[in-house]
Amino acid sequence: MESVKLRLVLITALIVAISCGSNPTVSKPQIKNDNDKEETTAQQAEDVFDPDKISQELYASTRNNVQQFIDGLNEVIRNKNYNAWKAVLSPEKFEEMSSTEFLNQASEDMRTRIRTIQEYFEKVVVPSRAGTRVDYLEVDIKFISRNRVTAYALVKANDGSIRRQVLYDLEQIDNLWKIIK
Repeated sequence: MESVKLRLVLITALIVAISCGSNPTVSKPQIKNDNDKEETTAQQAEDVFDPDKISQELYASTRNNVQQFIDGLNEVIRNKNYNAWKAVLSPEKFEEMSSTEFLNQASEDMRTRIRTIQEYFEKVVVPSRAGTRVDYLEVDIKFISRNRVTAYALVKANDGSIRRQVLYDLEQIDNLWKIIK
């Protein structure tokens, strides 16, 4: 009887050993640096964002905010307020417009010497709006990402059709709209 018990224990042990006999694999832990984590998080955020799934409420409130921004910007330009105009440029846009290449191209296009971004504002931006009213039906927007939009003016053409003209590419930085293009 003891030999039967011994055999039964051995057989049970053998069955347990065979059923658990899979070779466990030890995977190396993945070491990620902070840059990988930031890139992954940023990529996931962009992957999740779908401009076609913007709620009507978000679209309407953003469009209203952009309309107010553009109205304010038009007032700044009419009042020839360089500092206020400069404040709505993104740092990258300000740097681009301050570059020698940009100012030289503007000088060539305008056929007058433009040495600084302030001169560009005074000789190009202000005159382009002087005596004219920005005549559009309304502002429309297109989301590029959660904090970037392209603002369009809906303009009635001579043939009666409505056209979209790009006004600005904007980015919300620290809850303020800035011109990026």
